[in-house]
Amino acid sequence: MGRKKQVTKEYILEKSFELLRREGCESITIGRVARELGISTQPISWRFGGMDGLRSALLLKATAYMNQTITKDLRKSGQKMNPSAALATVGKRSVDFVYDEPNLSEFIRFTKGEKSEETMIPKYIELRKAIANEYAEYNVTENMAASFIRDCIIYTQGLSTLIFNGAIAGNRRSFHKMQEEFGLARLISLGIPREVVEDHLGTDKR
Repeated sequence: MGRKKQVTKEYILEKSFELLRREGCESITIGRVARELGISTQPISWRFGGMDGLRSALLLKATAYMNQTITKDLRKSGQKMNPSAALATVGKRSVDFVYDEPNLSEFIRFTKGEKSEETMIPKYIELRKAIANEYAEYNVTENMAASFIRDCIIYTQGLSTLIFNGAIAGNRRSFHKMQEEFGLARLISLGIPREVVEDHLGTDKR
């Protein structure tokens, strides 16, 4: 008789992640995951200490996947963006993620636990320094840049939640435009001329 294939922790996590993306939060039960893998529930308990452990691991994997997805445009070779435009791109991709990955979006929003430490590229501290430097001739300080970043993140997260809940009407393009207008207005409020902001963000003036 041949040896049974070892069911690794990584294999369970990967297959559970695929199941979550395909069927949503309700599919993540110990029985459903075991059936998906064609195994008993024991290996799941052994590897993760039960469903709480598996859910925690899935939350870390899901948030890491989300962050990698929303920053993919910034990692393209040869692509150069102004820091403020990079932040705007991340915001738009955050909205796209709600449309493209509704099951992961729900899981991330409503599952309590530690989330991935991976954040936007560049990292927050680097980004506030970069934006302050980008608009240095208009006396934008790091504290001012930090408040701008904070407000953009809050606005994007709030908008994404409203989209997810179906509490706001529109489509991707209109929501991207809303984000663009918010960022534009917020940078202008820092004392930066409108035409400069539009040029840095690559705003479509039509």
